[in-house]
Amino acid sequence: MSYIANRYARAVTSGNLRAQARTPGDIDVIIAAGAAARRTRGYTSLAALVFRLRVEFDRVDKRSLVQGKINLTPVLLALTHLPSLHSTREAMLTFVTAEAKRGRFTLTPLQLLGVVDRVLDVLLDPVCPTCKGVKFKTVQDTGRLSGVVCGGCLGTGVRFPSFSQDAQADEYALTSHVQDVLKRKMSRFNQRVGNLLRV
Repeated sequence: MSYIANRYARAVTSGNLRAQARTPGDIDVIIAAGAAARRTRGYTSLAALVFRLRVEFDRVDKRSLVQGKINLTPVLLALTHLPSLHSTREAMLTFVTAEAKRGRFTLTPLQLLGVVDRVLDVLLDPVCPTCKGVKFKTVQDTGRLSGVVCGGCLGTGVRFPSFSQDAQADEYALTSHVQDVLKRKMSRFNQRVGNLLRV
């Protein structure tokens, strides 16, 4: 998480929301995030929703959720504890539908929802499960990195979206496009919050 995301994560769970004279306090971070979302146009406020969802996801203790022999991954269990998941998913679907029309992608409503879920899945849990984000294979039984690039992420350290075997080319293309656009939107939102806090 970025510095701003860490500050925001702390602020939304803070018990001290008093304004401070010299340095920005937790209340200032919350106000800056709200102002940054309000100052944007169109679907850019989607970045604020995604920003909040990521913070919520990161704050869930996934290990403590796994009890007994539940047949769900910690990530799927964590999704049940995210208050803003539904509203973010709805906003994402509106955004993805508009992008599909703009790019003339021919996808069904179910396929569009699949794009939304794929993008959110990678966004919330981006680290490659094969190399754990280090980008290289480890030497067996040592923990040291080899010079061989991880085959799971092709040396990016980031997980790729998963597609069904019958996925169409438009699903791949739209998913990639939405990931790129959302990444830029979140970067701009992060920068706006930072500028408002002067950090």
